[in-house]
Amino acid sequence: MLITGASGQDGLILATVLARRGHAVYATASHRWTISDLTFLVPSVSWAISTEDGFVDYEEFAPDAEVVIDLAAHSSVAKSWIEPLRVIKNNLDLQIRALEFAASCKAKIVLSGSSEMYARGEGPVDEESELRPASPYGISKASGVETLRLLRGRGDLFGTALTMFNHESPLRNPSFVTGKIAEQLRQVYEGQRRSIQLGSITTKKDFSWAPDFVRVLASPLTWDSNQDYVLASGELTSIETLAKTGLEHLGLDCEILEEPNFAWSAEKHPFGVPAKAARQLDFVSRTAPSGIIPKMVEMLANTRKLPPIFALRSLIGSLADEVELETKC
Repeated sequence: MLITGASGQDGLILATVLARRGHAVYATASHRWTISDLTFLVPSVSWAISTEDGFVDYEEFAPDAEVVIDLAAHSSVAKSWIEPLRVIKNNLDLQIRALEFAASCKAKIVLSGSSEMYARGEGPVDEESELRPASPYGISKASGVETLRLLRGRGDLFGTALTMFNHESPLRNPSFVTGKIAEQLRQVYEGQRRSIQLGSITTKKDFSWAPDFVRVLASPLTWDSNQDYVLASGELTSIETLAKTGLEHLGLDCEILEEPNFAWSAEKHPFGVPAKAARQLDFVSRTAPSGIIPKMVEMLANTRKLPPIFALRSLIGSLADEVELETKC
């Protein structure tokens, strides 16, 4: 089992789950990490650190991998607008390397797609929807998915593309809106600030809980499908609603302000239709969008007195526990 880009939110949870289940897990991580930190966070996994451009020699590192789960990407949409050509090139390179490796060793591959592959203003998105990328990041992910489909159609590859809409957990950093909300809520709760400042609070997106998606990534039903699926909540939730649910959960009342510099993000986003994944992969959104921020705040609060590396390990373990619990339901 090879997980590329395993030092991100999904990868850390997934690697933990698969290692617990007894799989031989090989995982690659960003050069910003160290082997010692990753081994502490997720034991029983063989880790490799990528070069700055994301390169790892998969043939040498995991020559016997039978399943490849490709999560490697520069995933910040905002950053992709700052460095569009670099993000498009790097992300496509990462996906092509994973696809080439899977094809060469006859491994099954699961490639992660994104809601950014679909145009703003569109309605529901399912597996038959036209790819019309909405950002440079979306271009990079759509290119990878189209490459997988092309090779699969020729019989050169056994692979699944998962279009994963926004999915969140306390592992999100403040560069993501849910991480920003959770961090500011913590500051309000501790008396460090009296208001929350966000981008366009009227913007609506399709939000889900990350363990619900990782359960699908960790399932042999997914690895063996050789088809494409959409993972989503199936509904749109505003940024303002997310913030308010967090405030209500903490029993707080404060002003939610818009930051003018982020007014460009006031866009109509699509929402996903996960009916096929529900039928064939047993996908279920067990945490509703309204429960995401309260769960993030609660989990962060439970670990805030721990040293950072211990807090992170505790969060990863708790999120992996949720995946296993959901699997047994």
